Amino acid sequence: MTMGWNRILGCACLLLLVDAAGLARVAAEEEAPSPTVAEAVDAYMKPLVDAGLFSGSVLLARDGKVLVHRAFGQADIAKSVPNATTTRHKIMSTTKSITAVLIMRLVQTGKLRLDDLVSKHLAGWPAGWKKIQVKHLLDHTAGLPNLENVWAMTARQGKDRGLALWRQMARAWAGQHLATPVGTQHRYSNLNYELLGAIAEVVSGLDYARVVRAEVFKPAGMKESGFDDGSHPPGLALGYFRGMAGRPEPRGQDMSVIRAAGGIYSTTGDLYRFDRALTDDRLLTAASRERMMTAAPHTYGYALGWKVFPVQGHACARHSGGANGYVADLMRFHKDDACIVLLSNFAFAPSLLIADGLAACLLGREGDRPAYVKQGALDRYRGAYRGPESTAVVRRSGACLSMYEVREGQARILPTLLLALGEDRFRRQAWPSRMRFEMEKKAPTRLYMDGNQTIEFVPVATGKAWKKAVGRYQTKAGIDYRIAYTKKAFYLRQPDGRGGELELLPVTVGSALALHGEDFATRLVLKRDAKGAVRSFQLGLSDGRTIECTRK
Repeated sequence: MTMGWNRILGCACLLLLVDAAGLARVAAEEEAPSPTVAEAVDAYMKPLVDAGLFSGSVLLARDGKVLVHRAFGQADIAKSVPNATTTRHKIMSTTKSITAVLIMRLVQTGKLRLDDLVSKHLAGWPAGWKKIQVKHLLDHTAGLPNLENVWAMTARQGKDRGLALWRQMARAWAGQHLATPVGTQHRYSNLNYELLGAIAEVVSGLDYARVVRAEVFKPAGMKESGFDDGSHPPGLALGYFRGMAGRPEPRGQDMSVIRAAGGIYSTTGDLYRFDRALTDDRLLTAASRERMMTAAPHTYGYALGWKVFPVQGHACARHSGGANGYVADLMRFHKDDACIVLLSNFAFAPSLLIADGLAACLLGREGDRPAYVKQGALDRYRGAYRGPESTAVVRRSGACLSMYEVREGQARILPTLLLALGEDRFRRQAWPSRMRFEMEKKAPTRLYMDGNQTIEFVPVATGKAWKKAVGRYQTKAGIDYRIAYTKKAFYLRQPDGRGGELELLPVTVGSALALHGEDFATRLVLKRDAKGAVRSFQLGLSDGRTIECTRK
């Protein structure tokens, strides 16, 4: 009897211990603190850095307090100079927000009005543009023809910038007409902001750089910001494009050719100081700030120098920028007193997606979380997938995937990077659509692409047919080419090595994409005889021309 009770008591004690342990575990789980913003950001950024998709600096702040300020990657890869939180980066089109604040400052001091006709300030203004007002330049509804490339090209050929360049262009553009009626359509253009910079020079009597320093940089305390002139000031990161095989390649360009639209360099700290100065009256009054953030119904959320639309369900005013080796994003959650600054010296960084993900970390929202997938696993997805209206061609680019969506009639096809969300799940860089590969025995059997609806793509077998194309070819002018197959990839080469090589990505048994670096691709079309033997090919060139090559 005693032994029986001992067993019962022992079991009861054991049950109590187990139950207590379980309760303690549950209590610990309930009381476990959620990740801090800093921990969430570190976890979010690590796979992006590991995959070689980000190099630069990020800053997240709320309620006037910096919560995260991190730097990643290299400012100069060849010299092994790491990025720091104080590293300068070219901010490209984020410059437009600074120019817009400058214009609003000049409006406040009475030197300018938003409804002033531009012809009041710029001599030689074309008669066909006479109805354009200052506000139409600010929200890109001026309706100007596509002349921004002419402006930049002319600037590169000489030393004139800003107002001096306008005086030169005014004579050539005297007879130009508008592309669309004033104030009716949003047509984003660097030229709008270059003209605003010229107006600022006229009404202030100062060069654009001097008036920005006096009216924006100084009151905001932006001591590390400046103006690109093609030189390399101390602390400026080198800008990189994505080269073949995903390797970063440095590129440089003088952005003073579009100075008021994209020619400023800055730091994450200075852009946060800019944000702080916009929370009080140091730069603009409350009424001016409200007007600047108010978008017309037909501008797709573009107000006066800011894109105003919700991010992660919170009101946000932002401006991004990207070109020539750099990308930037400044996000101001003005109703939450929160700010995110992202600057990168990798032009291929998916900055908009990253900034939106950082917003989820800052605001405590659920969002896509990047994942790092090993290159061997990524290789499984390479190939072409045929859909109802297009073919998706997937290749590995470094530690990432890139995709070309090919449709009939396209001459140039641009790639998009795929951001890994898991082993077989990805998100396209430029669109909020997700992709999923269905696998069987480690081989893809379907590709599902989500947009407004889920579209199914099926793999296309092209390898054996394309191996029949390997060989030598010649143009009518006697220039030799060779289609080669090396390390499970096809290439178009000139045997003498003068023309370099183009990687070929088969799309169908009769056509492929010819990669011109990582930036774009053109088409190569095979011509076969009745027995399927390849007799010649036609190659699209980057300028739209084609060349014909016959098999030797």
